[in-house]
Amino acid sequence: MANDVIFAFLAFAFAVVINRLLAEKALKRLSIEEKAKLLDSFSGNRIFSVVLMLVSVLVFFFVSKTWPEYYTTLVWGLIVLLFLNSLGNGLFSYMKLKKLSIPKHYISNFLIRCIVYYGAFSLLLFTIATRYLPR
Repeated sequence: MANDVIFAFLAFAFAVVINRLLAEKALKRLSIEEKAKLLDSFSGNRIFSVVLMLVSVLVFFFVSKTWPEYYTTLVWGLIVLLFLNSLGNGLFSYMKLKKLSIPKHYISNFLIRCIVYYGAFSLLLFTIATRYLPR
């Protein structure tokens, strides 16, 4: 039943596209100063997020080769860690948007994008985990 994984991946890809369209729509409503403030405020966070995800995956591969008998537990741990990393990033972003006094319409748009993204991301991770991990 690879169809469930294909469906989950397509749902995630669709959510990413919707997320990008909603973000662009929200950005168009911001002033040049507000856009600059957003870009400057989040530059370090974007780098940190990607580095943290990369380190998590690299540690997973190292540990899974060292202790292959714990592979299933390690995969579940990686899935939870990636989800928590993503969720933490979203929460941090929300708090930063509030602190920067970004207009409410942008923050509302951000929250909608979070729901779309985390819903699809959860579906994808859950589907992959239940499909490919032994029970």
